[in-house]
Amino acid sequence: MSRSGRLFLQDMLECARKVVRYTAHLTREQFFSSELEYDATLRNLEILGEAAKKVPDELKHQYPSVDWRGIAGFRDVLIELALTPSPSPARRARGAARGHV
Repeated sequence: MSRSGRLFLQDMLECARKVVRYTAHLTREQFFSSELEYDATLRNLEILGEAAKKVPDELKHQYPSVDWRGIAGFRDVLIELALTPSPSPARRARGAARGHV
């Protein structure tokens, strides 16, 4: 049985709320130096982006102001940076995320 598109929207909302809850009290410097909040935030952004990919087109058309491709694309960037071999993948991901946090 496949999941309802509305459940994917609920997943997205829950992840967005977690990101706000995890980061609202932090300065930019605190965020990037706190491994726990940083990792939890990125994980929720990844889940949010994956859920956005699975929202059916008919539901996406009901929310035309949402940048569905941008959300999914940001998730792909996070995954790509995490999986790309480099001297410090975490540092590269932090650099990319700085422009989007």
